[in-house]
Amino acid sequence: MKIVKILKIIKELDRAYTSSIFGQYSSSHVWRKINEMEMRRAGWKSKEEKEEIVAEEKQREQERFYNLLSYLQRQGFISKYNKHDRRENRWRLTKNGREKLKVFEINTKKTGGNLKPIKLKKSPVEDHLKIVVFDIPERKRAYRSWIRQTLRNCNYRMLQQSVWIGKVKLPKEFIQSLKRYGFLKCVHIFSVANRGTLHS
Repeated sequence: MKIVKILKIIKELDRAYTSSIFGQYSSSHVWRKINEMEMRRAGWKSKEEKEEIVAEEKQREQERFYNLLSYLQRQGFISKYNKHDRRENRWRLTKNGREKLKVFEINTKKTGGNLKPIKLKKSPVEDHLKIVVFDIPERKRAYRSWIRQTLRNCNYRMLQQSVWIGKVKLPKEFIQSLKRYGFLKCVHIFSVANRGTLHS
């Protein structure tokens, strides 16, 4: 969850500079996005094209980051702190921000603290086009990130936050985990033989 990730970074850094927060926030996220794009392409036409796409993705991620930072400030989770240095914004957690983190940690403990996304152990096996739709109760929202990351690991892409599409046959471990966590009624998997207007 991006919000929690940023709150954790600010808590650990304590009154952190914007650039420091973004550096830790984007280091893995940006490159994961770029790798996903690279997987969807047959290949790069040139080194210049790759550099251009990488730069564009970094720019988009920076814009998303600033928008999220503004959102956290509007929600009262973080506040600016520029008492000693006005060259760049510094941020710290508010009381509401610490409470938000506390709630997340409680939810994590309820899931056993070991909710790790499932990864493909073998080469992807393509099947009919599949649509995965899920509706996880709010009180168990920590599982939403687990499902989304598992689907990403299986080369599925997001149509909406709770609607994903892909061709890879989902691992049995994923279905077994849904059953173990009691989510079989909350997750619907549709197999589409005729794609119609959908494109993977």
